[in-house]
Amino acid sequence: MDAQGIDATAFVFFLLNLILVISWVIFTALGLLRLRRLVLSEAQYLLWTALVLFVPFFGSAAVMLRTSATSKLF
Repeated sequence: MDAQGIDATAFVFFLLNLILVISWVIFTALGLLRLRRLVLSEAQYLLWTALVLFVPFFGSAAVMLRTSATSKLF
C-alpha cells in the first residue's frame, strides 16, 4: 500500500488560500467600518458598499484611500 497524505505543495497552496480568504474578510470589514465614517448620500453608500463587497481587495483599498484623503491629519 502507498502512504496516504498530502504533499508539501498541496499544503502550501492550502495555506495560501486560507490566508487569502482571511485577508479578504479582514479587508472587507475594515473597508465597511471606514465607510461608515464618511458623509455620503444613500446612493453613494450603496455604490461604495457594493464596491467593497464585490471587488475584494480593490474596493476596500479605494475606501481606505478615500477616508485617508478626506480625514484631517492634525
